[in-house]
Amino acid sequence: MQAYLAAIDVLMCHCGVTFEQACDQLGINLNEVTETDDREKLLSVSLDQK
Repeated sequence: MQAYLAAIDVLMCHCGVTFEQACDQLGINLNEVTETDDREKLLSVSLDQK
């Protein structure tokens, strides 16, 4: 999952999409993220951009 963090950052910062839109574009279903560390990392990216 960590491999997606840079792509999410690019989509949010440079393309102006929301965290949820970035995840959708990358095919990430947040309901299927099962590892706690992965979920926390994704959420921290989302919160950093607000």
